[in-house]
Amino acid sequence: MFADRSSEERIEELETEVELLENRLEREQVKRSARVEVDDARFLERYLEDTYKTQSELLQEIVESGAMDDLIRKRIEDELYVMAGKGQVEYEPGWGWRLSTD
Repeated sequence: MFADRSSEERIEELETEVELLENRLEREQVKRSARVEVDDARFLERYLEDTYKTQSELLQEIVESGAMDDLIRKRIEDELYVMAGKGQVEYEPGWGWRLSTD
């Protein structure tokens, strides 16, 4: 009876460990993915575990993972070039972007 309970507990521990490893693997795959659906439950589940996290902690982990880099970088870059075309911003190699002074 005790051996069965111990075996069941060990199985549960291993299943939990497998889930955590799968989540980590999915996070790594998201880092390499160009398309990110941030409002998808499966995306968020990759960053949630059996411990509580505040929304700020969760957001910080997602940002630090690099999962959103391509999504954010592309949108910002596109908008900067549109703004530059309208004369709203200027770009200087080695320095970066700034608002136009004209």
